[in-house]
Amino acid sequence: MTLTKTIEKAEKISGSKIQKSGHLFFVDYKGYTVSFFPNGRLEDGVEATNFYTKRIDLKDDFNSDYFAGTFHDNISQAFRFIDRKN
Repeated sequence: MTLTKTIEKAEKISGSKIQKSGHLFFVDYKGYTVSFFPNGRLEDGVEATNFYTKRIDLKDDFNSDYFAGTFHDNISQAFRFIDRKN
């Protein structure tokens, strides 16, 4: 799915505007952060990739090899994962 379509779908499901930090796109949803990246440069038609969910209350410890979170195959799967948890 293209980055544009992924953003539209994520905003529709979450009811919130997607935020951007560098090339990272993310939105907070039901106590989790859902994030993804463009696959390559920010150009028309680029695909979205690296769909990831992480609880908001978990802080990454950059001195550790462990980063709490889960990767998903697509944006719908990421939101369904959260909905099953809540």
